[in-house]
Amino acid sequence: MLFGAPVLAAGMILLFKVPDFGTTGKMIYATLTYMLFSFGYTLVNIPMGSILPTLTADPAERTKLATSRSIFSTLGSLTSASMALFLIAKLGNGDDAEGYFRTNIVFGIMVIVIMVICVACVREINPPLEAKDNSNIFHDLKYVVNNKPYMLMLGMTFFLFVGYLGMFATLAYYFTYVVGNVNYTSTALSIMTLVPIISMVITPALNKKICKRDIQNLGAAIQLIGFTVLFFAYNSIPMIMAGVVISAFGMGFRQCLFFSMLADTVDYGEWKNGKNLAGTQQAISGFVNKLASAAATAVVGYVLTWGGYDGTAKVQTESAVAAIRVATCIIPMICLVGCIVVMLFYNLDKIHPQIIKEINERRSENGQS
Repeated sequence: MLFGAPVLAAGMILLFKVPDFGTTGKMIYATLTYMLFSFGYTLVNIPMGSILPTLTADPAERTKLATSRSIFSTLGSLTSASMALFLIAKLGNGDDAEGYFRTNIVFGIMVIVIMVICVACVREINPPLEAKDNSNIFHDLKYVVNNKPYMLMLGMTFFLFVGYLGMFATLAYYFTYVVGNVNYTSTALSIMTLVPIISMVITPALNKKICKRDIQNLGAAIQLIGFTVLFFAYNSIPMIMAGVVISAFGMGFRQCLFFSMLADTVDYGEWKNGKNLAGTQQAISGFVNKLASAAATAVVGYVLTWGGYDGTAKVQTESAVAAIRVATCIIPMICLVGCIVVMLFYNLDKIHPQIIKEINERRSENGQS
């Protein structure tokens, strides 16, 4: 995290300072600086995502930490979004390009300072079991494949992001051509950002009575209700917004538990294979996320093409409107059903306490605290 922070900051800044290299040169520069930015983000994001198992072995505490992360991630996004336009205007003095560049200098410095504080304050009090033998990426991948709970989480991850990102990709189309007022898009996005915080706050208390898998499926079921309302109530603004609220409320449960459950699968892998692969698992999860993003784009594009959507038309045909409704509501609903079915085979919550007990015994035998 500490090493990646300046790389990420440099990518953010250079991305918005394009020299006059001509069209081809600018494209090459934009590609290289975006790759640098993405590389820096990956350097920071993978350890940030994989550090949770080392912060605590208590699954309930992991849920609380994952909840805090999700809430403050949302608040951080809102803060930076609200700051950005103000800083661009103030620092650019009428020049938007210069405003973006100087604003990213500010954000880049903030990234470095925040990461330094984070690294200085975090203590990894639950270190992984020390591996007796060296391994390689091929052995590690074999261990990952043998980690049944993690493989189920990968399946759930794919369905989760295909539905979620696909819905986001078509939301503006839905409000433009189905509802007839694109201005409601910003209202819906605000709801989808703020409402999940409510269910996130509830999740740790709920987890004391209900296992993580069942809360995950509960959130998916609530989302199914929300999308059903959204699909059938497209002529009523109050009902449409009610559907958005219900769906957003369900998503909050799933968002924070997602990270907590991934941390638990690391324990399973360590217990089964004698090796902690938190970083490898986080990297693969990120890769599946990218695959899901590409799949969502492809599926949405296919559905809109199938319906005869015409981006130049002010009024879409009935088949195009139907395709937009399918892309915005039906595809996420299918993906939610997929998530629920996959999670039915996830039983790590039941055996996790015994796994933690045996891991601690092994660590004691190895002289680890």
